[in-house]
Amino acid sequence: MLAAYRYQQDARRFKEARVAEHGTALDRKLADFTAEVREQTVQISQLMRRIEALQHAPKSLQISTAGAQPCQQQAQRADQISRLIPPEKVGQRPQPQQQHKLAVIIPYRDREAHLLELLPQLHSFLKAQDRDYTIFILEQTQQYRFNRGVLLNAGVLLLDGSDYDYFIFHDVDTIPTQLGSIPYEFPAGLKPLHLTPPGYHPNVMFEDFFGGISAWTREHMAAVNGYGTVFWGWGREDDNMRIRLQRIGRWPPQQPSVPKKGRHFYFQHQSHEKAPEVRVRSNNGEREFFEVNPDVPYGDTLIISSQPQYLQDRSTGLNTTRFWVKRMQPWQDTIKITVDLYCNKQATSWCEG
Repeated sequence: MLAAYRYQQDARRFKEARVAEHGTALDRKLADFTAEVREQTVQISQLMRRIEALQHAPKSLQISTAGAQPCQQQAQRADQISRLIPPEKVGQRPQPQQQHKLAVIIPYRDREAHLLELLPQLHSFLKAQDRDYTIFILEQTQQYRFNRGVLLNAGVLLLDGSDYDYFIFHDVDTIPTQLGSIPYEFPAGLKPLHLTPPGYHPNVMFEDFFGGISAWTREHMAAVNGYGTVFWGWGREDDNMRIRLQRIGRWPPQQPSVPKKGRHFYFQHQSHEKAPEVRVRSNNGEREFFEVNPDVPYGDTLIISSQPQYLQDRSTGLNTTRFWVKRMQPWQDTIKITVDLYCNKQATSWCEG
């Protein structure tokens, strides 16, 4: 329970203060504080039971202690929990008859037009399939270059302890069609489910593509230690994930349970300029990182994320994911979580744009 965790943390801070300040007055303050927190714990427990009974939401949105230490002080506030689902949305969604509970995680930054186009269609699509779901938008702040893999890891860690039993990682520019109605189903078995492989994705045709939209269980993510965290800037985190799955004998992933019917039957793709990729070149003996359109010839430059020490990485992942929760709020019938990401600048100095 979040309130209990908050109580333990705050009580410990008060005890530490006693060592420095001494005196019975502080003891009285601690006793008053303890009574106040206990009262708040009861109130939060009642609130959580009411939310759980009335709405389609997690029993608790617990902040994982494995890999997310910096975010805990800020994210575990009771007032945030009470605002996660807007009151006007309570009771509007019929209760699905599903045995599995889905968390859709959308990694996001600076693509509001695409997001506003996706969300109403995605809600309609999931309701038509009678899915028991919540959409979480993981928004990265402007501090560093975009890191899709870390945002997906953060979403999984934030939902540790909740009753969501599978995740769908969903690109913001890819919209499922009602006509195709490709099942966003639970990925039973040892392999994740790739919903947008070649022949289903509206744009991509190369054989080893593993981006777009995919479905995972907690066990799937744990088996590969999640996504590598060294991929700052566009691309390659999905290539690294393919290699991780190959190493443990879980490649290729599961395919959709419906036949191929043309590239635009199941999904539509929202047009946009190609995201720049991060390259490196030597400048007077120093490495210089810069962003450039992927179509520009390489010349004497290298794609930093394609270098073997990064593409073959398996030491980073859920265990090295660090972030701070800045805001957690309801938005467009979703839960929008804005995070600052941690960058190990000694290992990946190009995180800074």
